Amino acid sequence: MHHLLLMSRINTAPAVWTALGMLAAIGAVALFCPDLFRKIAVRSNHWIDTNKILSYLDRRIDIDHHVLPFTRHLGIAVLAAVCAFGVIYAKYGLAQ
Repeated sequence: MHHLLLMSRINTAPAVWTALGMLAAIGAVALFCPDLFRKIAVRSNHWIDTNKILSYLDRRIDIDHHVLPFTRHLGIAVLAAVCAFGVIYAKYGLAQ
């Protein structure tokens, strides 16, 4: 019970607003600069090999061919989600 009281005193607003800002930046890049988004996605698409025990979880699932042609749609969806979560977070008093 003491941990719940301690957690209720932690101000989560900076972390939430930082995460929403980062997601908004990603969404804006996807919406306004789809070519830059593609370049970043291709450049950052390096896979790090882990231990053989985790080989089932460490398999690559390639979704680039589903996402990259629709980067503007992705950008709109991400920005809409950021706005919605920001409004909900601010409206319902979750921001301390």
